[in-house]
Amino acid sequence: MRQTEEPPSPSRARAHADPARSIPPTLPVQESAAQSAPPFPLPIPAQPRQDPPVDLRTMEGFESSRVLKKAPPIYPDPAITGRVQGTVRLKATIAKDGTVQNIEVMSGPALLVQAAEDAVRRWTFLPARYRGEIVEDVTHVTVNFALAQ
Repeated sequence: MRQTEEPPSPSRARAHADPARSIPPTLPVQESAAQSAPPFPLPIPAQPRQDPPVDLRTMEGFESSRVLKKAPPIYPDPAITGRVQGTVRLKATIAKDGTVQNIEVMSGPALLVQAAEDAVRRWTFLPARYRGEIVEDVTHVTVNFALAQ
């Protein structure tokens, strides 16, 4: 008697099928309000702690830098001709040796800014101290320009 081959059973067919081509069975999904929200709050990713920048001026034991010698600004000719007057406000970094290292313009008439910067760069300062140690400091400087009447 000749044996006939039976077609493979579905479970046997899946076992021999190419796994890249097999599709796993899916269950029907029922949407509900309870399923749409996670069962617990999701954790908030940890942020690296950032300490605020240290402002030495608010710390005990800090002595701010002080002007020792001011150089007067040279009034620019175009500002004189245009009768431009006003105040230039600058933020200056004072190095440990009392020299001005960096200047940032905060406000003032454009025709007077360069003259104010040039003057402040020639100023000398008594450097700031923190607990007796000489430290770099940032200070605000105003340079006034007024024409004679």
